[in-house]
Amino acid sequence: MESEIRKSLVPSWILFPVAFASSVAVLVAWGSGSLLLGIIAALLGAAAVAWWCEEMLRGVVGTIGQIAGGDRYAALPERTGSGALGDSAVAAERMRQVLIDADALAVAAARPRRAFTMPAGRSSPNAFTAPPTN
Repeated sequence: MESEIRKSLVPSWILFPVAFASSVAVLVAWGSGSLLLGIIAALLGAAAVAWWCEEMLRGVVGTIGQIAGGDRYAALPERTGSGALGDSAVAAERMRQVLIDADALAVAAARPRRAFTMPAGRSSPNAFTAPPTN
């Protein structure tokens, strides 16, 4: 139940800038007494918040694209927030770890393997077993 509530809440990295822009628009309209100035402030605030959210998303999505392209050293943004953006950052880190594991497996598979050779005087691999005890 708690996880369902968490998923339905608006993340703070969106909520706080929107609340701030809305508050500024209301204060401008109230302080100036002009509805037109309030609407202009609201439009400017909405554009600023949309730009800021786009930049936050672009940082994580760009890194996911780099990791998917094979760059395991791509840096995720320091602050990713919560909600879908935080989940995307976690998924990007998982993709990076899978890429590192796949590289390690490819290196291990490419190593030459030593061929098994029988020691002198032995005729079969079963000759290495211990004699039965009575």
